[in-house]
Amino acid sequence: FEDSTASAAAGGVTTIVEMPLTTPEVLDLDTFRDKVASGEKTSHVDFALFGGVRPSNLGDLKAMWDAGAVAFKIFTCDTGCAMHGVINDADLLAALSTIAGFGGLASFHAENDELLVANRARMDAQGRTDNAAFNEWRSETVELEAINRILFYAGRTGARVNIVHVTSPAGVALVQRAQRDGVAATAETCPHYLYLTDKDIEERGAWVTFAPPMRGSDARDGMKRLMNAGDIFTVGSDHGPVDPALKQRGENNIFAGQPGMPANETMVPLLLNLIASGELSLQRFAAVTSEAPAKLYGIYPRKGAVRIGSDGDFTIADLGSQWTLSRETLIGKAGWTPYEGTV
Repeated sequence: FEDSTASAAAGGVTTIVEMPLTTPEVLDLDTFRDKVASGEKTSHVDFALFGGVRPSNLGDLKAMWDAGAVAFKIFTCDTGCAMHGVINDADLLAALSTIAGFGGLASFHAENDELLVANRARMDAQGRTDNAAFNEWRSETVELEAINRILFYAGRTGARVNIVHVTSPAGVALVQRAQRDGVAATAETCPHYLYLTDKDIEERGAWVTFAPPMRGSDARDGMKRLMNAGDIFTVGSDHGPVDPALKQRGENNIFAGQPGMPANETMVPLLLNLIASGELSLQRFAAVTSEAPAKLYGIYPRKGAVRIGSDGDFTIADLGSQWTLSRETLIGKAGWTPYEGTV
């Protein structure tokens, strides 16, 4: 809490919504309460919390919701941790039925586990450890199949769903189609999908790997247009302050590096940069980073509004200033940024 919220504050973020993948993972009411207590002691900014979902803890979800969880994180693939993914259809249907039963929100990491396993087996059989293999392993098809399946079951159960870190216009289009069919679905993206591409992974390797990974330049440019047009509901950092040593493990084998990138401290500056370049309006910036997430997570109008009775949280930005992102000036303990040298 202390490091990630300090870097958030330094980056102009006044409220964070924290994922459940901590130690221990937030899978029951007691752990949820312990994490609230920890955050109240150490957080530099206001915070809200997710609960985690695995097939064996569906009976614990409502208690966490009643205690103040704003959403539940679900992985449709193996995570390699106690929050083992909700992989098969029966578990996905049961999870969404449970969450819909008390009016909760399910937030999804959408990748098809079976395709990931098959793709990785093919890479291994070919002896592939090169940087481009990462993109082939976690291809756009892997992501789109999972999004499509999530939206189908959301429609059948009436559950509210948010697809996080959507990488391409094709994923956004699936959410839009579901919305037209009456499904309560939203799409979120991240700054790295607005700045980086699959070529960056091929050239820079594990330092810029993420799951799901960035796509081509057409997808990147299309995501910027969709965000500015209002088709992407929120932008989140998906902050992953990976230790540099875990990135360096991927120098000779892309699969050995730890995916994830620090982002709390750079998200707002990067989006302000898009305003300066004319690719994002100031109004849309305020919507995707403040008003829309506050509404999505049920903390509006205490957050996300400038009105009597709302919290007085403000970030002041000089839109005429210019500076360069550098690890030397960032305070986060990760000690690096994929945007080193960006002006």
